[in-house]
Amino acid sequence: MVDSVYKLNILRSGWSKLVDDDQHSAACTITLLRGTHIILIDPGSPWDTNKLKLMLDQQGLHFKDVDYVVCTHEHVDHLGSLHHFVNATHVVGTTIYKDGYIKHDFSSHIPYELDPDVKIIHTPGHTPHDVSVIAKHVQPYGRVIVAGDLFECAEDLKDPYLWQNSSWNHKMQAAYRAKVLEKADLIVPGHGTPFKVLPLYNRRNSSLALYRFDVMIEEHFVVSFLLFLHTIRINYEQWVIS
Repeated sequence: MVDSVYKLNILRSGWSKLVDDDQHSAACTITLLRGTHIILIDPGSPWDTNKLKLMLDQQGLHFKDVDYVVCTHEHVDHLGSLHHFVNATHVVGTTIYKDGYIKHDFSSHIPYELDPDVKIIHTPGHTPHDVSVIAKHVQPYGRVIVAGDLFECAEDLKDPYLWQNSSWNHKMQAAYRAKVLEKADLIVPGHGTPFKVLPLYNRRNSSLALYRFDVMIEEHFVVSFLLFLHTIRINYEQWVIS
């Protein structure tokens, strides 16, 4: 058994709600990974600064202590407080900056490794440049994937409108959702609380389980979606999160 290297702290569980026909209100999930590095994922909007400072204070941290700030995509509710972290390496979607731009070819599905236990992968669909953060050996969860708006919330597994309504490319986003579901033990969505992934979705346990409709089908996991995930897995077999 590998000892846990990173600890997961959800500083804020995000949310999103419709205000009226032309407007909705949202706040992103703010995630902290503490281990070899201090990694903050999606620091929130410009109006979250005071709240964010308090959240970090409660963890015994200041803006200057953070090593990496990852914004899963370029929307203002996820990156608006980025400028406070002047000592950190900034990863904004597929752009990396620390005293200059750092070149990395996300388009070839090459992960950007922060260390042996944490890497960043390209997971487009919500926007062209979305990324997700994979952390291994996070106890008690296992492999945690902080996925940004690839997943809005756990409820979007049963109600696709919740993610399709803001999707740049439905088919692409569905494909990367499927791969993340296969590989994660816990997913941190962009606007909701973290949720565990049933073994039914996880190919490391058994890909054949996708056809076993009599086991572990709980609440928001429906048969039609399982079949859809399996089809996507076949089409995207060449892209494997190692």
